[in-house]
Amino acid sequence: MTAALRSSFVALLVAVCSCGTSTAPADRTVTVPAAPVPAAYLSFWVDVDVGDSVAVTLDNALAGYITRSHSTAPACRGTGVFTVEVTPGIHTISAAGGGLTWNTNNTPNVLSGQCQLLRFSTAASERTRLLFWTNAPITSPINVVIDDLLVGQITRSYSSRPPCGAAGSVTTVLTPGVHVLSATGSGASWTTAITATADRCGFVQLNPNGTVTTN
Repeated sequence: MTAALRSSFVALLVAVCSCGTSTAPADRTVTVPAAPVPAAYLSFWVDVDVGDSVAVTLDNALAGYITRSHSTAPACRGTGVFTVEVTPGIHTISAAGGGLTWNTNNTPNVLSGQCQLLRFSTAASERTRLLFWTNAPITSPINVVIDDLLVGQITRSYSSRPPCGAAGSVTTVLTPGVHVLSATGSGASWTTAITATADRCGFVQLNPNGTVTTN
């Protein structure tokens, strides 16, 4: 093989080998958007016609009005209830209409994607409030469940009975009569029947040993 032919052959090999090479693309950082948090909803209803709309206040701001009564519990987000979208968590509510008022420092701890149905009892004999409190050490919120409905969380311990509506306790409106209480949290649990008396605020103490005191 002549020198000229050998040089041409080497050049051909270099060209062939160079064809298969490529420059690696620069690294890319891909940002994946966070998944949206599913909405949470509260639906409010009244069980007796008060002859007026009921104004609902949520977190100290007017949220809307209930304009229709129901004799039985309607569907959450159903017809005739007032429904509002909220951030998941605990909120403060109050309501007024037809000469009646309702005040509570806690609503149920609404979870993402959940709709919670809340009733305002309207008869004068149904303005019964119960305050749930504890003198047990708080290591985690205590969920208070009445008649299978989560009504709020106790987040503060008191050395003596607090007033109705006290921060960190749970105050709720119930119909007079017997209700079933179950509560869990801070390493303890409580289950018992409680009696709500008309036109007063009753007090339910969750003791550290799992017993319940009412007065």
